[in-house]
Amino acid sequence: MIRLHIVSKIGGIKLMQLQTCDLQKFYNDKLGCFETTLDKYGHVNGEMKRDASNKRSELLKTVVNKF
Repeated sequence: MIRLHIVSKIGGIKLMQLQTCDLQKFYNDKLGCFETTLDKYGHVNGEMKRDASNKRSELLKTVVNKF
């Protein structure tokens, strides 16, 4: 299982933690199961908006490059 922590930031404000099912639907990817955690290791930060596919692509590339 891939374990990562994704923080959604819009305008410099941390809005929410995306839950596992939301994250998988949001990216529609094939990386497998995600588990969001609040630990201090393996954080992936990026700006995400549901209507901005280019931001999704940038963050997904960041996630893939981490592994």
